[in-house]
Amino acid sequence: DRLEEHLDFNVGVTAPAIITKEYTVGLEDIIKKRVLDEAWDDVMPVQAPKSLKEQYTNVEDINFEKDERGLAGIYEEKFQKEVLNVTGDGKQAESKTCLLYTSDAADD
Repeated sequence: DRLEEHLDFNVGVTAPAIITKEYTVGLEDIIKKRVLDEAWDDVMPVQAPKSLKEQYTNVEDINFEKDERGLAGIYEEKFQKEVLNVTGDGKQAESKTCLLYTSDAADD
């Protein structure tokens, strides 16, 4: 029974313009004036700068070789450099964090 109830609600849509003779004449006058003024609204195509075109046309600059390491290896190396202070040769640089950790581990 509740689905059969009629609900009244307002819709936020503007009413379409009423086309009258005066409206049509006014619109034609605007069009005639623009033609006489040669006020065309032509769309001008946008051209990219040549440097961008050259950048994307040089295919030999793109490296299609697969890296030997996977994404996990890349993230692992980044983590080791930033957090653990491990250098490229695998040795850990001395830092305050390492010294504190080793002194705490020795106390246990």
